[in-house]
Amino acid sequence: MQLFELVKDIKNAFAKADTISLKDLADLSVKNAVLLDSSTFAEISSIAYALYKILTKRHIVESGLWKKAKKAILNALENARIHAEEQKEKLFLEDLKKVTSNIYEIDEKLGHYVQNLLDKSRIKQASAAYAYGASLSKAASLFNVLKKDLQEYIGKTTLHDEIKEKFTIGDRLKRLKELLGERN
Repeated sequence: MQLFELVKDIKNAFAKADTISLKDLADLSVKNAVLLDSSTFAEISSIAYALYKILTKRHIVESGLWKKAKKAILNALENARIHAEEQKEKLFLEDLKKVTSNIYEIDEKLGHYVQNLLDKSRIKQASAAYAYGASLSKAASLFNVLKKDLQEYIGKTTLHDEIKEKFTIGDRLKRLKELLGERN
């Protein structure tokens, strides 16, 4: 899946409040982050998962502030899709920062927890990357979380035991060649 297609799918799922698709797209992005050693896919995974979580928070989606926040997120996602398709990496990354800023803002105004939703999403997705075979250090680095926080989270969950799929170096190389259009 091309990056712009992934962002388009996330935008469409978010617009439709399709939480199942958002969660699936977050998982797909984690796999790509591990296979491609990509912090960009890691960030997209964290965004998709945070959007999924936001949509499950009734107090947020029923708030008077939600309509404006949702519109800003959708606009930033559309701009990210366009810039990814045009291969304008700098603008694409700026658009992702706008999405994360909007998530932080709505979470700060309406969230009920000390730790914000996006940071929790990053830790959760980093643990999935670890479960898919990334080292603890690599998973923490990809998702820009502290290794200590990731260790604590992994210690409290059984996710790493539940995921059976692991990616070898050969799997990663094959996926990279597929993305680059090479067949071997």
